[in-house]
Amino acid sequence: ITAYNPRGLSAPMSRNLHQDATLQSVLLHQGVRPIRVIGRNLENTHREPGWSVELPLDQALEIAKIFKQDAIFEVISNQLILHSCEDSEPIELGKWDTRIVDEA
Repeated sequence: ITAYNPRGLSAPMSRNLHQDATLQSVLLHQGVRPIRVIGRNLENTHREPGWSVELPLDQALEIAKIFKQDAIFEVISNQLILHSCEDSEPIELGKWDTRIVDEA
């Protein structure tokens, strides 16, 4: 889940950082341990920080809606799935492990 760039529109970095910290706080109050992830497109031309959490899908979507996000990603059994926040059908995007990039 990310709080960056609500509705897909570029936001000032100060707003993105504030919203990100707020999202982290919301997640901690849900009793989960958020883990920092950086989402990116396949071409690596767009990157966005977010949080990986273990939450029921409906709860994760509700949080994403609060932060005006269009969609979230879910990983189940190594399958990456895109879920729209607007109730459309999920889209399977392929294997999660083929998209992991270790930048350490």
